[in-house]
Amino acid sequence: EATFFGLPFPVVPTDVGIAPAPSSASGSVVVRGGLELRGSGVPGDSSGGMFTGQSVTEKLFMTDEGGNAIGMVAESWDLATDLSKLTVTLKEGVQFHGGFGELTAADVAWATNMGNPGFNAESATDGGATWISFLGDNEVKAIDTYTVEYTIANFDPRWSTFILGQSGLGLSITSKKAFDDEGEPWVRDNVIGTGPFKVENYSRDDILELSSVENHHRI
Repeated sequence: EATFFGLPFPVVPTDVGIAPAPSSASGSVVVRGGLELRGSGVPGDSSGGMFTGQSVTEKLFMTDEGGNAIGMVAESWDLATDLSKLTVTLKEGVQFHGGFGELTAADVAWATNMGNPGFNAESATDGGATWISFLGDNEVKAIDTYTVEYTIANFDPRWSTFILGQSGLGLSITSKKAFDDEGEPWVRDNVIGTGPFKVENYSRDDILELSSVENHHRI
């Protein structure tokens, strides 16, 4: 019998059987959670990034298999040669869940400004120090319907993969219209994003039920 430091190697069982069939309907996801099932649709809340991980909300960028930044809701972008400014053009036609309309530059600017503690002192977003370093107290501006402008305080080479990318900081893009129409408490528990899954039922520290979005812009 093979041993490692005098102890036998664990034996892999041969009768593991077949994985049980899923209990949720096709096109839906049901997550049961404990104390870590805490998310928010308010930019600047510390737990907003949870819904990006669940593919409910989106960011400007994601990474390909090689770790390179590609657009998620961003169509194209231009980084100034002196690294002082980033201009991002959004995809057209990206729709928010729940009938809250099209994602525009106003939503992106609002969400980023709400989440950046350098601009909004009440923000408790994940990675606040990085946001302050990258943007300082500079306001992110919507130049037109689909163009967002970032004035950079201190350039960070991780700007596309970590700061504004899916795998990085917790801030994600939610609907400004939902926030304005329904109010902050409602948006905190009713997350309106643009991801391939939408929230059907959510109760903190209890359950999250999602369903797939038909004709999603990334599918």
